[in-house]
Amino acid sequence: RVQGSSPQDRPSEVRIGRIQRQKIRVSRGRLLGSAMRALELYAGHRSMLEVEYYGEAGTGLGPTLEFFTLVSQELQSSKLGLWRDSASPSA
Repeated sequence: RVQGSSPQDRPSEVRIGRIQRQKIRVSRGRLLGSAMRALELYAGHRSMLEVEYYGEAGTGLGPTLEFFTLVSQELQSSKLGLWRDSASPSA
């Protein structure tokens, strides 16, 4: 609190609580399925997802960032047919 300021001087006081963490365990062989399931379960929650892989010791920021990077790469795959290929004729 700033010295000399009173609650009447400030319109409102904002308090920030600790963000809840949700840990999920995923398989490297089923990244998209795991991502879809995690979104189904936690999309409406105000929490931070933390990822760990089955059979691996690591958890925390590293595996979590890797998970989202790998999922985004999978979503860019042409085999999913989500994106137009510049080599194919336009419709």
